[in-house]
Amino acid sequence: MSYYANVLSEIRRYLESKGGKLSQAQIRLIMRELESNEHFTDTYTIPGSVQRSMFVRVVQRYTGLSRSLIESFL
Repeated sequence: MSYYANVLSEIRRYLESKGGKLSQAQIRLIMRELESNEHFTDTYTIPGSVQRSMFVRVVQRYTGLSRSLIESFL
């Protein structure tokens, strides 16, 4: 989970440098949704590619960012 929290921080810094914003509330909502998914938090039974896909989908839901932009930070 800390890896994905760091990715969100990197996305936030990038957006701020471009005049955009990723609010703390958005980050909390994203992390809460990821943590509530038992499959996402079980690193032994789910492949990393599936985790990345889930992460991208959740971030898109709360931010509207493009898939390619999010994936560039992974």
